[in-house]
Amino acid sequence: MDYQIIISNNVVSLTTVIPTHTVEAEFGTFCANGSETTLAHHGPRSSNPVPCLGDNVSSETENLVIGVSHFDLDCLGGVMRCLSLKDFDGEEDLFWNVAAEVDLRGVHKLGEIRDEFFARKSEGVKSPSGQEDVWYYCTKQWNEAESKLNAFWAWSEDCRLFAPRLVKPEDREFTPGLMDGSDLADPNLVDVTTFFTEAIRIISLILEGSKLDPERVVFLQKGQDWVEAKEALEEESFQGTFGQDFVVLRASEQFTNHLYSHGNTVAKAVVAFRTDNRTVTLSLADPIDGVNCCNIAQALWGSEADGHAGIAGSPRGQVMTMEDADMAAHKLSLAIRDLE
Repeated sequence: MDYQIIISNNVVSLTTVIPTHTVEAEFGTFCANGSETTLAHHGPRSSNPVPCLGDNVSSETENLVIGVSHFDLDCLGGVMRCLSLKDFDGEEDLFWNVAAEVDLRGVHKLGEIRDEFFARKSEGVKSPSGQEDVWYYCTKQWNEAESKLNAFWAWSEDCRLFAPRLVKPEDREFTPGLMDGSDLADPNLVDVTTFFTEAIRIISLILEGSKLDPERVVFLQKGQDWVEAKEALEEESFQGTFGQDFVVLRASEQFTNHLYSHGNTVAKAVVAFRTDNRTVTLSLADPIDGVNCCNIAQALWGSEADGHAGIAGSPRGQVMTMEDADMAAHKLSLAIRDLE
């Protein structure tokens, strides 16, 4: 099977390529559809299944063109399904289910997701010895899944992939969808086949590689180191709070929207400014009726701001500033305050 994976920052350019499959190729309320398969679950499509869950997707062609808007574990799992490469055994079901829940709820809910997993496995077990057996089995299974997740997240922070910055037709002359390397080629499209191929190799190694494989051992250790580094990140990224400690404002070259606590304060929301790719992300620790991060982001930055009620970001390819993050934190704190 031949395949090409293309990342873009807008629906027009990506649609012009005529992809056979798309995975989370979502840009605010817009979505680039594949001619065969569209895996998308943001915004108006939030009722759809998470792309990384499910069996491999059958294809009618040997030459696949897969369009994406970003890279994360959920997107990678969806791409693997499109390529019929997500064929791990049942032991990896927990890994992918946790990945899906984290994509929907945020990594800050990992402890809560863990408790729910233990509760499901313990349901109906009455005897003390049975409870001990379930606890032992669940602890072992969970720790293995979490260590693999941490290994992947650590790798993905070292090997980041972003869509190109948006170039509009009025900024320079180009042909939408053209990828021939000429001066008229569309700068909003990038072939990321090599990157995804390597990412598939890495996740396959982490999930099913030999425990004695030295490369796998290194990845798992880096995952543990990554967890410890996150504890230091919380303190370094803190910029202040808005409202009655409703919103924590953070700035870092790393993802910080999972860091809702600071000292003895547990905020209801985080607004984070990424200093490396100049993006702003709003997120809620828990759903709040009447507060929608995506609506706030789109009110601030237009319909191409993307996300869910619980987490949303600035438009892909649009350069943001710390002042934008500050305003988003202010608006989000007011939305929360008005419901108190």
